[in-house]
Amino acid sequence: MNGLDVVVLFDLNESVEAGYDFKEELKDESFETENDVTRTLRKLGHDAQPISLFDEQDLETFLARVKKKRPQLVFNLAEAFRTDRRHEAGIAALLEMLGIPFTGAGATAIRSA
Repeated sequence: MNGLDVVVLFDLNESVEAGYDFKEELKDESFETENDVTRTLRKLGHDAQPISLFDEQDLETFLARVKKKRPQLVFNLAEAFRTDRRHEAGIAALLEMLGIPFTGAGATAIRSA
């Protein structure tokens, strides 16, 4: 079985360097969902790479990743940008505009909620 190239996208309360491994954060119980999703996808044979969003720097890191190697799927766990939950629909809209399949509700559904 050839696994999918998956980005596990989530929000973080601070910016990190490109290529950051998130090992410490994924041990923290407040990141239990992110850890479980990443670990399970890897167990199933997928190449799952966690990427966090906080600000424009992290958005640039994500976009550089997309330009270099387009993920086959984004497992979208991101609910905020710059710690502001009003931007949750914008994250889904960005993924829609990039044409990348992602989990979760689309921008219109999030805005309507």
